[in-house]
Amino acid sequence: MSGENWLDDLIDETPTDQKKAIEVFNSELTVIDQNSYDVAAEYVRDLRALEKKIKDHFTPLKRKSQDAHKALVEAEKEQLIPVQDAIQAKKTEMSNFQRKLREAELERQKAIQLLEQEKIKRQFEAEVAGRKEEAAAISKIDTSRFVEEKIEVKADGVHTRKTWKWELTSIKHVDSAYLKVDEVAVGKLVRAQNKKAESICGGIRVWCEENVIVR
Repeated sequence: MSGENWLDDLIDETPTDQKKAIEVFNSELTVIDQNSYDVAAEYVRDLRALEKKIKDHFTPLKRKSQDAHKALVEAEKEQLIPVQDAIQAKKTEMSNFQRKLREAELERQKAIQLLEQEKIKRQFEAEVAGRKEEAAAISKIDTSRFVEEKIEVKADGVHTRKTWKWELTSIKHVDSAYLKVDEVAVGKLVRAQNKKAESICGGIRVWCEENVIVR
């Protein structure tokens, strides 16, 4: 490094040239003794300085971009809300109508079933009484004629989609494969209790890693 901040000349260089210079010095510098350790520490401090300059350059640019993006998102949201609300309201109304039709069809099928049972009963009575022609005529009766016709609605591009949903009824009966560990809570426990967290939480292994901090 020749007693000078060798990164000073890189500040105005292209990202590609910066990358090449850093890779070269990284490959040439090996920490093997006190002297190389000191050089590595100075090298990291220099990189921190370059890192700060890069961030200082891009921070205001990113802020402007973020502000512009936020304004566009808000403008889009303002226009979309009434449209999306109207879509949802009408879809809900259509879904409710479809539900009413399904309920009506269930009642219609129940009515037909009762008529069928009555038809079978009358047919059986006629057969037992020897009125074969009457029994044959009864067997041919279409009971669906005596109830309202099935109502169906269709529209181009419209179809129904089933969505299965769920709610929790008893957490103690949930299979462990579907339980998620609260990593934030466990991390807080480990930082506070260190190795003791293993026995407090259970089911975890705690260890310590050391990282070099250069200021």
